[in-house]
Amino acid sequence: MCKLLPLPSPIYRKSMDAIALLGWLVFGIQSKSILDGNTKFNKQMSVKLYRQHNAHVLHSAPKDKLLVYRVTEGWDPLCEFLGVTVPEGPFPHKNKGGNIVDSMTTDYPVFSKMQREIILSSIALSSCAVLIGLVLYKYGVSRIFREAGGCWDILMTKIGFS
Repeated sequence: MCKLLPLPSPIYRKSMDAIALLGWLVFGIQSKSILDGNTKFNKQMSVKLYRQHNAHVLHSAPKDKLLVYRVTEGWDPLCEFLGVTVPEGPFPHKNKGGNIVDSMTTDYPVFSKMQREIILSSIALSSCAVLIGLVLYKYGVSRIFREAGGCWDILMTKIGFS
């Protein structure tokens, strides 16, 4: 399924190219797309690169510009670091229960556009398949290929696509 998604949705293709670039920049993963099915992940290498990156940031960043923060700590350390007052109300838990994907598909216009592109492209591809099927049914598959003599140009002329 993931191999078919880039075909009908240009937005999907662009977003996967951006993710692939990010994977290459951060982890050295070289692939046209992270979801193309050809990417081989070495879990130990990914963990090692992740830890190296974090160590580099901890070592290189100025201490007054770096906050090592865990979401479980809530508002206080974050607001203190940013020099702002602590907001009233509880700390938000956007992905509690793993519902972030449902939220993204309904709240972000790019996902709605991607869904529309996929639906419209699927309709167009299905219509083409039905049209080809009707032409082959009407003229007969064996007759078309027999008369075409194996030549693609003659075949396209015979069924009216030239």
